Amino acid sequence: ETINDGILELLTEYRNESSLAEYYFAYLEKRTTPTQRIHEILPRLAELNSDYVAFALVNMTDVKRQCRDSDARWAAGTPLSPLDGIPVAIKDSAAIMHLPPPTAGSYLFHARNLASPEVRSAYDDPTVASLRGLGMIILGHTAMTEGGMTMMGYGVKDGGPFNPHA
Repeated sequence: ETINDGILELLTEYRNESSLAEYYFAYLEKRTTPTQRIHEILPRLAELNSDYVAFALVNMTDVKRQCRDSDARWAAGTPLSPLDGIPVAIKDSAAIMHLPPPTAGSYLFHARNLASPEVRSAYDDPTVASLRGLGMIILGHTAMTEGGMTMMGYGVKDGGPFNPHA
């Protein structure tokens, strides 16, 4: 059994209970595409980000390119996995290729990025590479408290993230 078989089994079992399953079956049944879904999601993401400072960085050009690539794979019937085209956010402690290096919510690392704005990560963190290999849409870096160490839930660099349930 491959990882795709295991994912597919879970998505099928939880078809009516999982947003991941919703994505998979909507793409499979051609009711929508990754590009259509991202255009539905972006306004809500922007709204939530203004209230909760969830994202530190989103590269929209790359997100749209990833969606187009995923659209083509689904149209050809060759998705990389059942998770192909599903958006995922990455904590600002993991490298994402072609984005500035992660800051882990720290002004020190943020200053490094400001001093050398041309510097981009030359690789994906292994976790990010695995998600990308499944065809998932890498949205960008989420905001985090400095070093992920504060109990306050407030990041000095990004001013968040804030817990929407607090």
